[in-house]
Amino acid sequence: MARTISVKRARSIDKEPYLKGLNVEQSATVLSPFSPLMVIAGAGSGKTKTLTARVAHMMQQGIPASAIMLLTFTNRAAANMIQRVEKQVGPESRRIQGGTFHSIAYRYLRQHATKLGYPERFTVLDRDDAESFMKSIIAEVSAQKSAHKMPRAKAMLKLMSYAINTHTHLNEVVLERAPQYLAVSEILAEICSLYIQRKIDRGFMDFDDLLINWFRLLDDSDTHSEMTRNVKAVLVDEYQDTNVLQAQIVDALVSKHRNITIVGDDAQSIYGFRGADVRNMLFFADRYPECATQTLTTNYRSSPEILSLANVTLENARYGFKKELRATRDAGEVPALVPCADSGIQASFIAQHILTLHQEEGVDFDDIAILYRAHAHSIDIQVELAREGIPFVVRSGLRFFEQAHIKDVLAFLRIVENPRDEISLARLARLSEGVGEVTASRFATYFRGALDHVQVQEKGGRRIRCVDALHNEDFQREIAALRARARKGLEKINRILEVLDRVSQSEKPSKCIDVVTAKEGFDYLSLLERKFDNPKDRKADIEQLADYAEGYESLTEFLNDLSLTQTAGVSAKDSGDEESSAVTLSTVHQAKGLEWRAVFIPALVEGMFPSEMALREGKAEEDERRLFYVAATRAEETLIMSYPQVKHLRDGTRVMTHPSRFIEEARDEDILDIWSLNIEDVELDGAENRLEGSGVARPTLMR
Repeated sequence: MARTISVKRARSIDKEPYLKGLNVEQSATVLSPFSPLMVIAGAGSGKTKTLTARVAHMMQQGIPASAIMLLTFTNRAAANMIQRVEKQVGPESRRIQGGTFHSIAYRYLRQHATKLGYPERFTVLDRDDAESFMKSIIAEVSAQKSAHKMPRAKAMLKLMSYAINTHTHLNEVVLERAPQYLAVSEILAEICSLYIQRKIDRGFMDFDDLLINWFRLLDDSDTHSEMTRNVKAVLVDEYQDTNVLQAQIVDALVSKHRNITIVGDDAQSIYGFRGADVRNMLFFADRYPECATQTLTTNYRSSPEILSLANVTLENARYGFKKELRATRDAGEVPALVPCADSGIQASFIAQHILTLHQEEGVDFDDIAILYRAHAHSIDIQVELAREGIPFVVRSGLRFFEQAHIKDVLAFLRIVENPRDEISLARLARLSEGVGEVTASRFATYFRGALDHVQVQEKGGRRIRCVDALHNEDFQREIAALRARARKGLEKINRILEVLDRVSQSEKPSKCIDVVTAKEGFDYLSLLERKFDNPKDRKADIEQLADYAEGYESLTEFLNDLSLTQTAGVSAKDSGDEESSAVTLSTVHQAKGLEWRAVFIPALVEGMFPSEMALREGKAEEDERRLFYVAATRAEETLIMSYPQVKHLRDGTRVMTHPSRFIEEARDEDILDIWSLNIEDVELDGAENRLEGSGVARPTLMR
């Protein structure tokens, strides 16, 4: 009797669609055993493609999609990866547990929060709600305990969050990050305790609680067993950016099956200021002695010449995993180093060369980026781009002159230049304690009325100045009638405006800024401490503004140039025109993960890149090195680095700068093309919003 026997044909792994197009390194990574695996993925090495292929391979080998957890740092990244997996192995991949640490924590807490004493329907506070909640607690405790200056709610939450995510005592965090609050550190601890307890009482969780409580669930034996039964594989993207708490959560999740894959690049760990700890990756093998290591070094983004610079930067690192990036692109341009006489010439060169790239080489503005260490380094560049009519956008941030603290300082100067600028006048009024919107509006109305009165008396015979309003008897009488607290603040504004009016007649605009910031003036720097969470950074911005203003002889010329950044330089992208094209300006931190055909890196001098703070703290030098590596590897074809050779000091003297150690290292290896500039002074004719008679240095290349 004949029988039919079914036989399953063995599928060859190397025929699987998810392996197509992978190089040898990527394939070895995908097919590695399902045990601890560390993937060191160099810049531009196709880590996302590799990670998604490994997920597909796990599913093909029998691990259910619902038992695979894919942890990322944005939900968008997780969704993108799952979509890729779906194209390779089908719709079953939609059941993958993919998302950020916080989003997946939320899913588990919805099931188990009652075990921690929370109601089943707890509320997650967004950042604004958490800030309001903290603000009420600070006010309550401050009223009872202290008359000392207390941090704003947003700053308090940042200190608390950093302590939680790095497992650092709050006192240590205050000492390191906000020493101005050391005198009230015990009160801050009380505020934190009350904030935590009140949240529990009301069934609230903030973003940090999501991670803390997920970890607490994993510390419960029953819940831990349930979670580990349902999770058979954990993959973590951008592992170098995890903090201590996140690493502990991952360790707890895989404590039984040990099927963990981490992917990252220690050389791109640049978020230590947020609590990310590169040691999680550097010492991964200490926690997982049996781990295998795969390295992805084939770069699909940059030219061989750009990668030579990146490799030199890595070679000089004091610690980290050794790797050498290899290019797939054909040979291209050697990275250029352009010494410039000063920051003004640097800005002119960058603007002129962008036009050359765009007009002569056909490079779209969208394919060009200017990456810098700090926004303050872009002052000259933003003005110069605006002057040349080059559209630009500032990534994830405001243009330098649109920042609140810069607008505050400039408001004083704008009133002196144009006393009828009611917007600036009301802004100044609101800087005073006890002055709200209504009083600020009244102040502007009184001021305008005084100007009108003087205008009628003078019959248009001379230019009306702000002191004319300040000396008007009716205006003084109106101010005197205000409530004492508001009157005191506005009288201070009036005194400063009078001083500024006098100073502006004979001094440079930089001296006017000094009046605004000096203790014997308006003392705006003290206001920074009360008004903002990052006063040090904002103080540095104002110092840069004053340095920039030193190059102008008149207030009119200075403010007119700044106005260009609000007109000619504004990109249509800002108004939602998707077909427009604009150069990207960005800090290196905001540029990670992106790429452009041409990249400029300006201000490469010691004290700027690396930063002055990094030079004071030797341990921070490696953070700066990683930043430079990230900046350089954003470029595909063209990388142009520059630095000002001279810095103009406020006393009129000039000092020579020292080129950044990172470009000095590269110069020693003879892998840079050094460009020289020939400076031509050009007289502008008043066209295109330019000032008639103002000279602009036009650099031309002499290679």
